[in-house]
Amino acid sequence: MKRLWRWLSFILIVLSVATSTILSSGELPFLLPTTVQAQTLIGPKQAAEQFYRQVPSFPKENQYVSLRTNQPSENNTLIERLVVYHTLLKGRSPLYRLDWKITLADFLGLNEYLDASTYPGRLYLKTNPMEGDRAVIVQLNRQQRDVLVQTLVNIYSVGKAAQTPPVQSPPAQITPAAVPSPVPTPTLQPLAKPGDAQLLAPPAPANAPQPRPDPTGDARLLLP
Repeated sequence: MKRLWRWLSFILIVLSVATSTILSSGELPFLLPTTVQAQTLIGPKQAAEQFYRQVPSFPKENQYVSLRTNQPSENNTLIERLVVYHTLLKGRSPLYRLDWKITLADFLGLNEYLDASTYPGRLYLKTNPMEGDRAVIVQLNRQQRDVLVQTLVNIYSVGKAAQTPPVQSPPAQITPAAVPSPVPTPTLQPLAKPGDAQLLAPPAPANAPQPRPDPTGDARLLLP
């Protein structure tokens, strides 16, 4: 029984170390909630690199010594740890200003308290950077905090737009021009001839007496 408990304790320790290492590495973890994972299109390290290119005066806080190399871990910065805390530990969206302000409220002690046992960097840096990072955030004025939040929102918004394929509109249908119908040519009727008016008279009844034919020759002399 004691051996079983030892194995269970060992497995839990290994899982805890592995989880903390993944959360601190800046890679997308399999434990990340689906909704946040879909929105996190770039890793914390890439986001930090873009942030410092846009705001080079912001403190990097990269003087902490690495446990592995015993040298300052210059590639591990405050912004990277802030993004890891925001997206991976808290599962908050990086696309909205309100979510980032909630995270800053944690660092200011106005919302949730920071936990040194889970803070990014504690497993691979000789000194836990939590208090140093918190001190930097506390010293920022309102304008500097707004720049911090808006820059991070812009970075992730652009990253999301780059991953979204453009919507292709269907090709426009070309309607052929209407062909005008040919104008019919009027037909001219022939002029009436003398005697054509008789054609308009109603036909004679079938039993009507037929008119006598006009006499010809010498018989014409007998006419009155």
